[in-house]
Amino acid sequence: MTSWNLSKRFDFAGNEIAYEVMGNGPPLVLVHGFPGNSFSWRHVAPALARKHRVHVYDMLGFGQSAMREGRKVFGDSQTDLLAALLEHWKLDAPLMVAHDIGTAPALGAHLFKYRQYGRLILLSAAVLNPSVSANSMHARAHLKAYQTMPAKLYAQIMRAHIPTTMHTGMSEEIFQGYFGPWSTPEGQAAYYRFLGDFEESYLDRVEAHMHQVLPETLILWGDDDTWIPLARGEKLQKLIPRAELRLIPKAGHFLMDDAPEAVTREIEAFAIK
Repeated sequence: MTSWNLSKRFDFAGNEIAYEVMGNGPPLVLVHGFPGNSFSWRHVAPALARKHRVHVYDMLGFGQSAMREGRKVFGDSQTDLLAALLEHWKLDAPLMVAHDIGTAPALGAHLFKYRQYGRLILLSAAVLNPSVSANSMHARAHLKAYQTMPAKLYAQIMRAHIPTTMHTGMSEEIFQGYFGPWSTPEGQAAYYRFLGDFEESYLDRVEAHMHQVLPETLILWGDDDTWIPLARGEKLQKLIPRAELRLIPKAGHFLMDDAPEAVTREIEAFAIK
């Protein structure tokens, strides 16, 4: 299996957050989405680190970061975490790159915590409502049952669900990179805790302030994203000043897995534009 390990830790209000810093050059931050973790960036981060100082982390309740109960794992909580990490890393205006639901804290830290970015890149952004599927809504309505369902049934559900993020087909190695952190009883509870904590009102709040986004913005979308339609990206482009939208060919929702070289090229080109 592809080795992916974050060696550094940051204390966020008593919760251990896993992160890594690699390379030298202008600062760049990578924020993953759901149902992923920083494993999403395993190809992109090292490639970008040839020219940038790359900061990558697992959000609270994800990957190698703390998954314990007792703190919300959506909305203001993830925004506060990102703002705290930017302060910890002493970054004033990094290039911010965020995927899927990670775009919510990336935008929130800028709009509500006044963190500045040199430029902003949003990949397959899950930041406009509706962003919860019918399956997720059902899980939210029966949260305890989903959190405690038999492990074999849970694994079958995830095996049918997670691979649909890719256009090219998900190998067992990649599947385990995503499912691994969710596969334990603690991970299963954390997976559904995120769905339970999901707040549509937070996304509405972000959308209402998108006209205040200051940095030049690039929106990247997989041309075969079956999770979030391209129309959502087109709407996002209209809401954010100075935003451009580009498609990544032969890529699904997890476009960093389908087309890591193309994603890296787009990020590098936009960084020096």
